Amino acid sequence: MGVVNSVKSFLYFWYLQYTLNTSIYMLEPLEQFLFNVFLVGFLSISAYTFYVFVPAHVVQIYELIFGLRQVPAAT
Repeated sequence: MGVVNSVKSFLYFWYLQYTLNTSIYMLEPLEQFLFNVFLVGFLSISAYTFYVFVPAHVVQIYELIFGLRQVPAAT
């Protein structure tokens, strides 16, 4: 039980820091919920965009800098 209480206390501490730093502790419960939904949605969309588009752009930049673009052989 000591580990469970320790983890619970740790997570509560970080949640409290989050509410204090974003000042959502002053909002109504419904407003807090909507703010959190918007934040989670925005972070999810940002993570998906980063996962899908950034690797392709990194490869293009790498090819541009080092000139490694493959040229098809003439037949």
